[in-house]
Amino acid sequence: MSGVDKVGELVAARVSALRDTQAILVRRAINDLARLEVDPWLLKLVETLKGSSDWNERIRAWEELHDVSPATPGWDNALRGVLHTGDGWGKILAAEIFAWNRLRAEEAVPVLTVTIQATIELGHLEWARVACGALGRYGVLPLPLVTLALPALLDALDAGDSDVILYAAETLGSWGGRARRALVGLVGAIDRSEGQVSEHLLASLKKIEPSAGTGTEALLVALDEADPVFRADAARALFLRRELPCETAERIAACARDNDPRVRKFIALALGNYRSCSHNILRNLERLSEDDDAAVRLAASHASVRLDVGLARHLKILEKSLAEDDRDLRVFGAWSLGDVGWADCRRSTLALRHALASERDENVRAVLRKALENLADEFG
Repeated sequence: MSGVDKVGELVAARVSALRDTQAILVRRAINDLARLEVDPWLLKLVETLKGSSDWNERIRAWEELHDVSPATPGWDNALRGVLHTGDGWGKILAAEIFAWNRLRAEEAVPVLTVTIQATIELGHLEWARVACGALGRYGVLPLPLVTLALPALLDALDAGDSDVILYAAETLGSWGGRARRALVGLVGAIDRSEGQVSEHLLASLKKIEPSAGTGTEALLVALDEADPVFRADAARALFLRRELPCETAERIAACARDNDPRVRKFIALALGNYRSCSHNILRNLERLSEDDDAAVRLAASHASVRLDVGLARHLKILEKSLAEDDRDLRVFGAWSLGDVGWADCRRSTLALRHALASERDENVRAVLRKALENLADEFG
């Protein structure tokens, strides 16, 4: 089976799973179509689009239907019939035509969303570009549809193809503040890009959050969101930037009292980005090192090692985490030593080797091996 066939099958299956709530709508579309006398030429194009076994014929029909006015008798219901009863590719192509004409968003957006995910998953990025661009044709969408499409567009920002990324970013920018959940993903895409691509991505980010002139400013805005998962994602992104402007230190330190431990964990890690330590940062790190949550305490130790504060004490805390009963804490401890163990390479290497010799969980062992590789690369 060709890759194109696999895309169609995957889209058909996933759209079917979404369509339970649209059963009445589907029946109405099919019944309306049955009562219409559709122009034979239009009907032939639609039937070809719906399920022709000849791929080239189907694409030609799709291209010709782009030139047919939606005012043509039977156009709307004929294409709705394809959208709801065609095979996977029929659904994709019909949804794209509706999007091109900015019609039937509530029916086409779910199909386009699934199409983006399926084409990225199967490596057909040329069609991921088409689907991302089609979503952008709608401009501002109702919030429920934006919420539905956001995960797929965030996947597109990480697709590794500049055209897919730009189409996804342009679509997100056209939705303005309704796409705020994309801020962290856009910042990540900006950080991975350069030149004009980076400039276009920043322009889209500013359409979503006009007050953000930089990626860091956008992440600081995201720290004020109500959703703790979103705040944690923003804090993690701030940590991963590794170099943060000094003027942001107090703002980030203020989030060390967040009520969600996931946020506090990444805030603690991010505080290690400030080489020029203020007393406020050190006070927050000391408090976080006594947090109720064990992962937050480890994160505070990680940051303290980076800042060369209480080096021996905090390295020992990270080493002890390698023997924790909690698998996630062992993983976090192993990663931390691989990241900051250079502060005492010999000691950290011995601790990681000892842990590897006794560790039985293969996932933890993989992290331990990677940590040892990191230290070996650091010191040759």
